[in-house]
Amino acid sequence: MPIKKAVVVGGGNFIRGREKALKDRILYDRIGILSTIINGLILESTLNQYTKTSHLASLPIPGIVEGYSKEKAEAEFKKKKTLILSGGTGNPLFSTDTACALRALELDIDLMMKGTRVEGIYSQDPEKFPGAKFYQKLTYEEALKENLAVIDQSALLLLREARKPLVVFNIFKKGNIKKVLTKHRIGSWVC
Repeated sequence: MPIKKAVVVGGGNFIRGREKALKDRILYDRIGILSTIINGLILESTLNQYTKTSHLASLPIPGIVEGYSKEKAEAEFKKKKTLILSGGTGNPLFSTDTACALRALELDIDLMMKGTRVEGIYSQDPEKFPGAKFYQKLTYEEALKENLAVIDQSALLLLREARKPLVVFNIFKKGNIKKVLTKHRIGSWVC
């Protein structure tokens, strides 16, 4: 069985004004879903220079991006392609964290990796609170109890139920993806 590699694309917080977004959450979530597809197209163009890819979206756009299904994804894995998955779950009110956990479970991915701007999971946002406590390792129960905001609760619940490990790490530091894949202990691990 080939190694399965899939990237679930986020929207980069396309709409950052939380107060504004909460007034019409459905609209802004729909905009976010579309922004992940745009980001997926950009990533596809970049990754195609280095590896064979297949871009599947929860909302297909004929002539631009194919629709996601478990069967289609598995067929692409057999061709040793790296999957780019965009459009989140295709539904408002669900984050790309939840989409990532859902796809990891559907496709039987061994490890969910969440790349972010900070080193891992903290008790508070370390960019706003420099004294925030860093968690190198914690259980799903601890992460849920502490209500740690780096990943949403729905994703944590899905991963906990399946006992799939999660690592949260700084994706912007060169070599960090390779370090995670070669079992270097960087970032925060949740099991």
